[in-house]
Amino acid sequence: MIEEPLCLFLEEAFFLMHVLNILCLKDTRGNTISVAQAFAKFRKVKRNFLACFCAYLYLKSKNWIIKSGIKFGGDFVIYVKGPQFYHASYIVLIQEVFVGAEMQSSAIDGLDFQGFNRIAETTGKDLLFLEVHYPSALDLSDDAACFERVKDVHVAETFTKHHNYLAARNQA
Repeated sequence: MIEEPLCLFLEEAFFLMHVLNILCLKDTRGNTISVAQAFAKFRKVKRNFLACFCAYLYLKSKNWIIKSGIKFGGDFVIYVKGPQFYHASYIVLIQEVFVGAEMQSSAIDGLDFQGFNRIAETTGKDLLFLEVHYPSALDLSDDAACFERVKDVHVAETFTKHHNYLAARNQA
């Protein structure tokens, strides 16, 4: 058994722990942390952890390589092959949707969108919005209920493409 520190983001650690069952987390005293305890702790550390984890599962199912997007102001950046082979294709922004209406805490206004679009254009990436739709009867304050209903959460994609005005003008 190899013991070495890993630097993982929360969704990646939870995926390795819960889905693949290949990661064992321990607290500072050396006590093993259960999957349910990790889920509750991660939700305390990151307010939208449930939405981010559901989005992470969705992107994994599409065979994307997922890394933290904090450097680009997003939730994730995604790669076709990985960061060692090529630059990220998309900056991923996650929005939570509950009972058919956007939750105000995660809504992106026009000014934020313009800023994200500028970052994406400057870095040669596109924006990918993922809407995480919660089931109507889900109580988001109940960690156990959220953990049990992850499979009932649906994710929808919205792509944005930036337009290269110089290239379009040179073609005319």
